[in-house]
Amino acid sequence: MSESTLSPPRDTAPAPQSIYAWLACPSCGSREVVRGPRNADGTVEISCEACGLTGRYAL
Repeated sequence: MSESTLSPPRDTAPAPQSIYAWLACPSCGSREVVRGPRNADGTVEISCEACGLTGRYAL
């Protein structure tokens, strides 16, 4: 996966390479991040409540 950009968030933005980047939002720095349930394809969606940036990770 590619690095996320600091441009305004889209519905689903490219995710940072590591899930650990989400200890704080890689876009706005907020610590208000939410981990969603595991999807059928094995990915997990993580999103920032402050700016709306969303990424999917295979865990």
